[in-house]
Amino acid sequence: MPLNPDAYFHLSNGKEKADKISEQEEILRAAQKLKDEVIGKLLDDFNNVEVDPLNGEQLKRVMHSCGINMRYIGRLCTQAELNHIRELCVIEVIARSAKLLIKDGLTFLADDEEAGFQTQNIKKCVLHYLLEIFNYQGDSTPMASSGSVQNIWDFITEHARKKFAVTVEKDILGRINMSCLLVSLCSKLNLKLRRSPRDIDFFSVNPTTGERDWIRMEDIEYISPIVKDFTEDQPVLNGGCKEEVYPTSLSIVIESARSRDAAGKRS
Repeated sequence: MPLNPDAYFHLSNGKEKADKISEQEEILRAAQKLKDEVIGKLLDDFNNVEVDPLNGEQLKRVMHSCGINMRYIGRLCTQAELNHIRELCVIEVIARSAKLLIKDGLTFLADDEEAGFQTQNIKKCVLHYLLEIFNYQGDSTPMASSGSVQNIWDFITEHARKKFAVTVEKDILGRINMSCLLVSLCSKLNLKLRRSPRDIDFFSVNPTTGERDWIRMEDIEYISPIVKDFTEDQPVLNGGCKEEVYPTSLSIVIESARSRDAAGKRS
Protein backbone atom coordinates (compact mmCIF):
# COMPACT_ATOMS: atom_id res chain seq x y z
CA MET A 1 0.00 0.00 0.00
CA PRO A 2 1.69 3.27 -1.09
CA LEU A 3 1.80 6.22 1.29
CA ASN A 4 -0.66 9.03 0.66
CA PRO A 5 1.29 12.08 -0.57
CA ASP A 6 -1.66 14.33 0.36
CA ALA A 7 -1.83 13.22 3.99
CA TYR A 8 -0.69 16.65 5.19
CA PHE A 9 -2.74 18.60 2.65
CA HIS A 10 -4.91 20.89 4.77
CA LEU A 11 -7.82 21.35 2.38
CA SER A 12 -10.62 18.84 2.70
CA ASN A 13 -10.39 15.91 0.32
CA GLY A 14 -13.47 14.06 1.49
CA LYS A 15 -11.68 11.88 4.05
CA GLU A 16 -12.61 11.58 7.69
CA LYS A 17 -10.32 13.21 10.23
CA ALA A 18 -9.44 9.82 11.76
CA ASP A 19 -8.34 8.51 8.36
CA LYS A 20 -6.10 11.53 7.77
CA ILE A 21 -4.53 11.16 11.21
CA SER A 22 -3.89 7.47 10.50
CA GLU A 23 -2.20 8.31 7.19
CA GLN A 24 -0.06 10.98 8.84
CA GLU A 25 1.04 8.56 11.54
CA GLU A 26 1.91 6.01 8.87
CA ILE A 27 4.13 8.58 7.14
CA LEU A 28 5.86 9.38 10.45
CA ARG A 29 6.53 5.67 11.05
CA ALA A 30 7.89 5.27 7.53
CA ALA A 31 10.15 8.31 7.97
CA GLN A 32 11.46 6.97 11.26
CA LYS A 33 12.19 3.58 9.71
CA LEU A 34 14.03 5.32 6.89
CA LYS A 35 16.24 7.15 9.38
CA ASP A 36 16.78 4.24 11.76
CA GLU A 37 17.08 1.29 9.39
CA VAL A 38 17.37 2.13 5.69
CA ILE A 39 20.04 4.82 6.00
CA GLY A 40 21.91 2.67 8.52
CA LYS A 41 21.89 -0.26 6.09
CA LEU A 42 23.25 1.93 3.30
CA LEU A 43 25.99 3.22 5.61
CA ASP A 44 26.96 -0.37 6.38
CA ASP A 45 27.10 -1.11 2.64
CA PHE A 46 29.35 1.91 2.11
CA ASN A 47 31.62 1.05 5.03
CA ASN A 48 31.95 -2.58 3.88
CA VAL A 49 32.49 -1.45 0.25
CA GLU A 50 29.52 -3.52 -0.88
CA VAL A 51 28.30 -0.36 -2.59
CA ASP A 52 30.96 2.04 -3.84
CA PRO A 53 29.73 5.04 -5.90
CA LEU A 54 32.44 6.81 -7.87
CA ASN A 55 30.72 10.16 -8.45
CA GLY A 56 27.77 12.26 -7.39
CA GLU A 57 25.47 10.85 -10.06
CA GLN A 58 26.11 7.29 -8.93
CA LEU A 59 25.65 8.33 -5.31
CA LYS A 60 22.26 9.86 -6.13
CA ARG A 61 21.13 6.72 -7.97
CA VAL A 62 22.18 4.49 -5.08
CA MET A 63 20.30 6.65 -2.57
CA HIS A 64 17.18 6.82 -4.72
CA SER A 65 17.25 3.05 -5.32
CA CYS A 66 17.04 2.66 -1.54
CA GLY A 67 14.19 5.17 -1.29
CA ILE A 68 16.43 7.78 0.38
CA ASN A 69 15.89 11.41 -0.57
CA MET A 70 18.98 13.53 -1.23
CA ARG A 71 18.10 15.75 1.74
CA TYR A 72 19.55 12.99 3.92
CA ILE A 73 22.99 13.16 2.31
CA GLY A 74 24.22 15.08 5.35
CA ARG A 75 23.75 11.96 7.48
CA LEU A 76 25.91 9.95 5.09
CA CYS A 77 28.48 12.76 5.07
CA THR A 78 28.86 12.80 8.84
CA GLN A 79 28.42 9.09 9.60
CA ALA A 80 30.28 7.33 6.76
CA GLU A 81 33.61 5.82 7.82
CA LEU A 82 35.45 5.86 4.49
CA ASN A 83 37.15 9.11 3.48
CA HIS A 84 36.21 8.94 -0.21
CA ILE A 85 32.52 8.50 0.62
CA ARG A 86 32.59 11.49 2.97
CA GLU A 87 34.40 13.55 0.34
CA LEU A 88 31.88 12.53 -2.32
CA CYS A 89 29.01 13.58 -0.04
CA VAL A 90 30.64 16.94 0.76
CA ILE A 91 31.18 17.62 -2.95
CA GLU A 92 27.53 16.82 -3.62
CA VAL A 93 26.40 19.15 -0.81
CA ILE A 94 28.54 22.02 -2.13
CA ALA A 95 27.41 21.46 -5.73
CA ARG A 96 23.74 21.41 -4.77
CA SER A 97 24.09 24.56 -2.68
CA ALA A 98 26.01 26.33 -5.46
CA LYS A 99 23.43 25.26 -8.04
CA LEU A 100 20.70 26.97 -6.04
CA LEU A 101 22.72 30.19 -5.96
CA ILE A 102 23.44 30.09 -9.70
CA LYS A 103 19.77 29.39 -10.38
CA ASP A 104 18.85 32.54 -8.43
CA GLY A 105 21.41 34.52 -10.44
CA LEU A 106 19.88 33.32 -13.69
CA THR A 107 16.42 34.27 -12.40
CA PHE A 108 17.58 37.85 -11.90
CA LEU A 109 19.02 37.76 -15.42
CA ALA A 110 15.68 36.62 -16.81
CA ASP A 111 14.00 39.61 -15.13
CA ASP A 112 16.52 42.06 -16.61
CA GLU A 113 14.78 43.48 -19.69
CA GLU A 114 17.92 45.33 -20.77
CA ALA A 115 20.34 42.39 -20.60
CA GLY A 116 17.87 39.78 -21.75
CA PHE A 117 17.87 36.02 -21.17
CA GLN A 118 20.21 35.25 -24.08
CA THR A 119 22.73 32.46 -24.47
CA GLN A 120 25.73 34.76 -24.27
CA ASN A 121 24.46 36.43 -21.10
CA ILE A 122 23.64 33.06 -19.54
CA LYS A 123 27.19 31.90 -20.21
CA LYS A 124 28.60 35.08 -18.70
CA CYS A 125 26.49 34.64 -15.58
CA VAL A 126 27.48 30.99 -15.07
CA LEU A 127 31.12 31.80 -15.86
CA HIS A 128 31.13 34.48 -13.16
CA TYR A 129 29.86 32.08 -10.52
CA LEU A 130 32.27 29.29 -11.50
CA LEU A 131 35.28 31.62 -11.30
CA GLU A 132 34.17 32.95 -7.92
CA ILE A 133 33.39 29.52 -6.45
CA PHE A 134 36.79 28.08 -7.34
CA ASN A 135 38.66 31.25 -6.33
CA TYR A 136 37.85 30.89 -2.64
CA GLN A 137 40.91 31.20 -0.44
CA GLY A 138 39.42 30.73 3.02
CA ASP A 139 42.14 30.97 5.66
CA SER A 140 44.57 28.70 3.81
CA THR A 141 46.58 31.48 2.13
CA PRO A 142 47.51 35.06 2.98
CA MET A 143 45.66 36.28 -0.14
CA ALA A 144 42.19 37.47 0.82
CA SER A 145 39.16 36.49 -1.20
CA SER A 146 37.09 39.25 -2.77
CA GLY A 147 33.84 40.34 -1.20
CA SER A 148 31.85 38.66 -3.98
CA VAL A 149 33.64 35.35 -3.45
CA GLN A 150 33.12 35.57 0.29
CA ASN A 151 29.41 36.27 -0.12
CA ILE A 152 29.02 33.29 -2.45
CA TRP A 153 30.73 30.95 -0.02
CA ASP A 154 28.82 32.39 2.92
CA PHE A 155 25.64 31.34 1.11
CA ILE A 156 27.02 27.88 0.27
CA THR A 157 28.15 27.18 3.84
CA GLU A 158 24.91 28.50 5.34
CA HIS A 159 22.73 26.49 2.95
CA ALA A 160 24.81 23.36 3.57
CA ARG A 161 24.35 23.82 7.31
CA LYS A 162 20.60 24.48 7.20
CA LYS A 163 19.58 22.05 4.46
CA PHE A 164 22.00 19.17 5.01
CA ALA A 165 23.38 19.78 8.55
CA VAL A 166 26.90 19.76 7.09
CA THR A 167 29.68 22.12 8.16
CA VAL A 168 31.77 23.24 5.18
CA GLU A 169 35.26 24.18 6.36
CA LYS A 170 36.95 27.35 5.09
CA ASP A 171 39.82 25.40 3.49
CA ILE A 172 37.48 22.91 1.82
CA LEU A 173 38.78 23.49 -1.73
CA GLY A 174 42.22 22.34 -0.57
CA ARG A 175 40.77 19.15 0.87
CA ILE A 176 38.52 17.89 -1.95
CA ASN A 177 39.02 16.99 -5.59
CA MET A 178 38.10 20.21 -7.40
CA SER A 179 37.74 18.40 -10.73
CA CYS A 180 35.02 16.22 -9.19
CA LEU A 181 33.28 19.32 -7.86
CA LEU A 182 33.33 20.88 -11.33
CA VAL A 183 31.98 17.66 -12.87
CA SER A 184 29.13 17.65 -10.36
CA LEU A 185 28.33 21.32 -11.02
CA CYS A 186 28.36 20.78 -14.79
CA SER A 187 25.98 17.84 -14.39
CA LYS A 188 23.54 19.85 -12.28
CA LEU A 189 23.64 22.84 -14.63
CA ASN A 190 23.54 20.65 -17.75
CA LEU A 191 26.67 22.47 -18.83
CA LYS A 192 29.13 20.98 -21.33
CA LEU A 193 32.73 22.16 -21.47
CA ARG A 194 35.01 21.86 -24.47
CA ARG A 195 37.75 20.58 -22.17
CA SER A 196 37.66 17.73 -19.71
CA PRO A 197 37.47 19.03 -16.11
CA ARG A 198 40.34 16.69 -15.28
CA ASP A 199 42.58 18.58 -17.71
CA ILE A 200 41.91 21.98 -16.12
CA ASP A 201 44.50 23.76 -14.00
CA PHE A 202 42.38 25.61 -11.43
CA PHE A 203 45.38 27.70 -10.37
CA SER A 204 46.33 29.08 -13.78
CA VAL A 205 46.74 32.87 -13.64
CA ASN A 206 46.38 35.45 -16.38
CA PRO A 207 49.81 37.16 -16.58
CA THR A 208 48.23 40.46 -17.55
CA THR A 209 45.51 40.75 -14.90
CA GLY A 210 47.04 38.49 -12.25
CA GLU A 211 43.66 36.81 -11.81
CA ARG A 212 42.80 33.16 -12.22
CA ASP A 213 41.40 32.34 -15.64
CA TRP A 214 41.16 28.57 -15.61
CA ILE A 215 37.90 28.82 -17.54
CA ARG A 216 36.88 31.26 -20.26
CA MET A 217 33.75 31.95 -22.26
CA GLU A 218 34.97 29.89 -25.21
CA ASP A 219 35.40 26.86 -22.92
CA ILE A 220 31.61 26.61 -22.47
CA GLU A 221 30.15 24.64 -25.37
CA TYR A 222 26.52 24.88 -24.29
CA ILE A 223 24.13 25.17 -21.34
CA SER A 224 20.70 23.57 -21.64
CA PRO A 225 17.61 23.66 -19.41
CA ILE A 226 16.87 20.59 -17.33
CA VAL A 227 13.37 19.17 -17.04
CA LYS A 228 13.05 16.20 -14.72
CA ASP A 229 10.40 13.88 -16.05
CA PHE A 230 9.69 10.20 -16.47
CA THR A 231 8.69 8.30 -19.59
CA GLU A 232 7.43 4.77 -20.01
CA ASP A 233 10.29 3.60 -22.23
CA GLN A 234 13.22 4.99 -20.24
CA PRO A 235 15.70 2.54 -18.66
CA VAL A 236 15.15 1.18 -15.17
CA LEU A 237 18.10 0.82 -12.79
CA ASN A 238 18.91 -2.37 -10.90
CA GLY A 239 17.28 -0.92 -7.80
CA GLY A 240 14.04 -0.29 -9.65
CA CYS A 241 14.35 3.49 -10.10
CA LYS A 242 13.91 5.08 -13.47
CA GLU A 243 16.57 7.49 -14.69
CA GLU A 244 15.82 11.15 -15.21
CA VAL A 245 15.40 12.41 -18.75
CA TYR A 246 17.04 15.69 -19.69
CA PRO A 247 15.47 17.13 -22.86
CA THR A 248 17.67 19.83 -24.36
CA SER A 249 15.42 21.18 -27.09
CA LEU A 250 13.33 24.17 -26.02
CA SER A 251 10.31 22.76 -27.83
CA ILE A 252 10.65 19.51 -25.88
CA VAL A 253 10.92 21.47 -22.63
CA ILE A 254 7.76 23.45 -23.38
CA GLU A 255 5.84 20.37 -24.51
CA SER A 256 6.92 18.49 -21.39
CA ALA A 257 5.73 21.37 -19.19
CA ARG A 258 2.37 21.45 -20.96
CA SER A 259 1.96 17.71 -20.56
CA ARG A 260 2.66 17.92 -16.86
CA ASP A 261 0.20 20.81 -16.47
CA ALA A 262 -2.46 18.80 -18.33
CA ALA A 263 -1.85 15.88 -15.99
CA GLY A 264 -2.30 18.14 -12.99
CA LYS A 265 1.39 18.07 -12.09
CA ARG A 266 3.66 21.00 -11.36
CA SER A 267 5.72 21.91 -14.43
